[in-house]
Amino acid sequence: GCLTAQGQVWEEWVALYNGLGNYDDDAQSVVGDNSGNAYITGWSTGIVTNKDYATIKYNSMGQQQWVARYHYGTDMAYSIALDGVGNVYVTGESESDYATIKYNTDGEQQWIVRYGLQDHEDVSNCVATDRDGNIYVTGHSWGSGTGYDYASIKYDSSGQQLWVARYNGPGNTSDFATNLALD
Repeated sequence: GCLTAQGQVWEEWVALYNGLGNYDDDAQSVVGDNSGNAYITGWSTGIVTNKDYATIKYNSMGQQQWVARYHYGTDMAYSIALDGVGNVYVTGESESDYATIKYNTDGEQQWIVRYGLQDHEDVSNCVATDRDGNIYVTGHSWGSGTGYDYASIKYDSSGQQLWVARYNGPGNTSDFATNLALD
């Protein structure tokens, strides 16, 4: 994290993550909690795997608390969110599907849900939570004769899909959702 005061930047701490394979590691999204902890997600190349989701928790002093990795195939996490009790949610793409994961406060995987309609690259770009513990993801998913369409999904806190909303724009060509906001 960095603080800015009168145009100056001061580093509070720097933490480096070198994944298992000593190859490429790419951070994509960061979020902080009220205790000063930082949660980062992205992907990291493994020793014998391709890209894996890599999610890391650092405490307020920059000390790594845990690392959670997810491997299914080629997996790239793009977004991270926290709920009101400290659970961590990450989403992205995993072997041509959306893959959304819930971790508890200790970084232990609680559930994973996948979504994809056809054998095309479906990508979930954003995750958010509401005060009732529901999880929302959005991105793009291949449609039937419509190219890529927006695809937004709502899950409950146990990972049960509550609904899927798809949108095909008026041009009947590819549409890409990259962000979402809750009111």
